[in-house]
Amino acid sequence: METRMTRAAGRDPQAMLAAATQAYRAGRLDEAIAAARAVLALAPDEVPALHLLGLAAARAGDAQTALDAHGRAAQLQPNEPDFPYRQAMILAREDRLEEALAGFDAALARRPDHAGALLNRAVALHRLARLPEALAGVDRLLAAHPGREQGWALRAQVLEAMGRMDDAIAAQSRATALQPSVAAAQTRLGALLGRARHFEAGLVHLGLALAIAPGDGEALLARGRQLQMQRRHQEALPDLQAALATGHEPQRTRHALADALTALGRWAEAREHLVGVLADIDASLRDGPNTMDLRRKRARLLIDLDRLEEALEELSSLQGEDEAQVLAERGHVLFALAREEEALRCHAQALALKPDAARTRFSASLHRLATGDLPAAWRDHEARWQVPDFPSANRDFPQPLWLGEEDIAGRRVLLHAEQGLGDTLQFCRYAGMVAARGAEVLLEVQPPLVGLLRSLAGPAAVLPHGEKLPPFDLHCPLLSLPLAFETSLATIPGAVPYLAASAARRQEWARRLGPAEGQRIGLVWAGNSLHGNDARRSMPLAAAAPLLALGAEVIGLQHELPERDRATLAAMPALRMLGPQCRDFDDTAALVSLLDVVVTVDTSVAHLAGALGRPVCILLAQPSDWRWLLRREDSPWYPTARLFRQQRRGDWAGVMARLVEHLGWG
Repeated sequence: METRMTRAAGRDPQAMLAAATQAYRAGRLDEAIAAARAVLALAPDEVPALHLLGLAAARAGDAQTALDAHGRAAQLQPNEPDFPYRQAMILAREDRLEEALAGFDAALARRPDHAGALLNRAVALHRLARLPEALAGVDRLLAAHPGREQGWALRAQVLEAMGRMDDAIAAQSRATALQPSVAAAQTRLGALLGRARHFEAGLVHLGLALAIAPGDGEALLARGRQLQMQRRHQEALPDLQAALATGHEPQRTRHALADALTALGRWAEAREHLVGVLADIDASLRDGPNTMDLRRKRARLLIDLDRLEEALEELSSLQGEDEAQVLAERGHVLFALAREEEALRCHAQALALKPDAARTRFSASLHRLATGDLPAAWRDHEARWQVPDFPSANRDFPQPLWLGEEDIAGRRVLLHAEQGLGDTLQFCRYAGMVAARGAEVLLEVQPPLVGLLRSLAGPAAVLPHGEKLPPFDLHCPLLSLPLAFETSLATIPGAVPYLAASAARRQEWARRLGPAEGQRIGLVWAGNSLHGNDARRSMPLAAAAPLLALGAEVIGLQHELPERDRATLAAMPALRMLGPQCRDFDDTAALVSLLDVVVTVDTSVAHLAGALGRPVCILLAQPSDWRWLLRREDSPWYPTARLFRQQRRGDWAGVMARLVEHLGWG
């Protein structure tokens, strides 16, 4: 090196380079850059000075200077892998991923086992969604460096993106085993287990992370999020509030807090957090680059705030990567704005670009179902099983799935519940149709429904989920039966009643009710708090006050009493609460069968009353679930139902006014 050095004006380049290095290590980047440039003015081909200039410029955010410096160094030392590697890292940070891949390949051509190049090449492929290549790349890294914790962690991320959750957990477990005393490693494993719905194990590892690093913001946020996934929103609040206090990722944390507060009915506080996140994003967009990711976050926040027109404007202006996802999000907003044809066109365009996007296909199916285009929707509805956070697990039976194609006469077919109790009550009606094709039908349902569903015609046996199943030949989830029978609006099996309350339970409840002195109304104002959309579909008990003023006897069928309504209930002595006394759905069915009408939000009791053929008024939030279709007051699924829809989001007072007018008692 010394032989290539020159001296001028009495200045020592070696001493200048040492001073530049010292400034760089002390974080005085401007001084380091100036000193490196001064060395290069004396010796333009001085590779250590070029290397130092590249490092300092990269840290200072001057990507082009860094790229030029490392590029010149690579020309001078063509066998050194570090210079193309440094260039590739800068390009990757600039989201110039294809160029970065070429740089990583150049480094690996010089040193095939270069750990950094192998790792970050796989990271770039992952970011480009080239998942099979990313997996092959990370496996190449681990073959050369099996003890590399980052490699196993990246393998877990790639496998999760591919939907291979068990393999992802195994990879992250290996990563965590390599660094068991590192909180971040425990957090990654705990969060992954939670996303795979292994909540108990996930919380154990998140607890270990917090034992290692009490107050760690990421672990607190992950544990809060995991509690939210279990709908344990009240328990999640302290973790989320503590995470926010640490300053860790305030946008993500405040959004999570807003979700929890919304689920708890604390809408004003939730909105305050969402508005705060929106303000942060707007500030970032003013002060920095308008990245697509940031603007998509802004659009999603506007959706959460019900500022749909603004969200649509934001999404419509986005161009660039992931056009399919943006189109899908636009479709979601357009549908919420009642622009259904435009929404469906957006979904079609998104799927033309990315046909394997399960979430888009599933969302499109729900929108088609809501419009009444059932035959076109049922096939895409099967994509629900490929959606990573779909609330029901796909039953991986060795027996074949039956979707209506083959003859089932003389064969034993298992029909099994999925999703909620209301879904089971709605779609169990198909069991008789399966039996009519000559099959022996086994119906597996949630335990609270077993007794009631034994009144259903068709099944040879009704079995509780969780117990050992007898042998069977074929199986079908309940919500796949409309596909098997090619159900359209005209062919919905809408005859009711198809369920019946037991005579003994009816007699028992008739004695407990006593003689009727007038009309009897059953009331359910809130659904299961574990339901993901419960904050919207449930109404506050106070909104039901006009119903109690009708002079009828109002029977509370509510089984779970929301905490927010306890004070209101105490001030409503006229409301006769019998729901908590119902031991199971046999009791609820018997009680419903003795009432003149049931008034309920969109819960399992709405389906129960409809299946029993009882008059039922269903109060629907906006937007409502797909099964109630759009802008209808009746339901082809339940002929005795009358639908009362919000005209605008959150307007329960308007719904109640129309209901009271319809009932006309007073």
